[in-house]
Amino acid sequence: LVIVVTISGIYSFQNKRVAEKRKEIITTYEAIQTKTEGAIKAHKLGDTSKAKTLLNEAKAEIQTLGDVAYLATDIDALRAEINTAIEGIFNIVRLDDPKPLVDLSTLDETIKLGGLYKNGATIVSFDKERHDAVIYRTDTQKADHISTSTFDGTVTSIIPTSDPDVIVVLAKDPSGVYLYDTRSTGMAAVTQGFSGTWPNGVALDTYFGTLYMLVPSDNQIYKYAGGGTNYGAAGSYIVDTSKADIADAVDIAIDSSIYVLKKDGTIVQFLNGEPTGFKIYGTPTLGTNTEGKDADQVLLSPIKIVTGSNMNRIYVADKGGNRVVVFDKDGDHGDGYHQDAD
Repeated sequence: LVIVVTISGIYSFQNKRVAEKRKEIITTYEAIQTKTEGAIKAHKLGDTSKAKTLLNEAKAEIQTLGDVAYLATDIDALRAEINTAIEGIFNIVRLDDPKPLVDLSTLDETIKLGGLYKNGATIVSFDKERHDAVIYRTDTQKADHISTSTFDGTVTSIIPTSDPDVIVVLAKDPSGVYLYDTRSTGMAAVTQGFSGTWPNGVALDTYFGTLYMLVPSDNQIYKYAGGGTNYGAAGSYIVDTSKADIADAVDIAIDSSIYVLKKDGTIVQFLNGEPTGFKIYGTPTLGTNTEGKDADQVLLSPIKIVTGSNMNRIYVADKGGNRVVVFDKDGDHGDGYHQDAD
């Protein structure tokens, strides 16, 4: 009798634990499902930032379920729905054969490309010396070598316009700004003010139609109102250049604030022309000599910064570390990621 009661008690306890575990799985599943549906709805309403946040949370939470047997079919279906939504909302494109994009030199072994930019279905880069353009279209998954994009100077920066087929190209030696139409493969010079000359900028970005140019030699960011091939005279964005040390800056990105990336790995944030005291921290270390820097602030040789008003993170290409490092808008790497490259 004692044995029967003991076995019955154990069986009852196990059943209770199974029921509790299943209840936890159901609760987690329903919460993830609600976030996924919320992300899809937010995207349809134009709130891309909220959609991305909810999807990131849903993806992280569904991983905690692992390979449970209970509700396995439903969980796999939800996981697939999340991945599909992520690809759509984050504009992820899958390629049948990545080689033409990964190695654009297959078009011409002597080509020397500088910079890579994606706008809509078009990815474009330019030959540093001959000014030829290389275009890869994700819709057709084909690459073309265009030889009609003539201009003076060397490309230093490429940014989008409101037209997904048109990009703005910044050149140096001599300095100039050009509009490149990927449909006609034509290049048109952009004029500014009455002089028609441009300062020696190293990077461009736009915000609500205004063009912003980073000019480290002047310790300034100039802004130009206008559009198309005509912009007004330069206006100074930085209120007091004595408070801004951007003489070694390499790139900028704008969300409403302007983030300036410096050679030493510092990111300076400006709001209404004034520095904010923004700092990055939590950067994954690489075991490299970082004398004079806080260990969690180290970017070895950063070359590019990307963010925007529809993005809740800041992406930095760290050439010296052979990686992309991601921060939130408070400067914290936190649960962000860094992708090492070969």
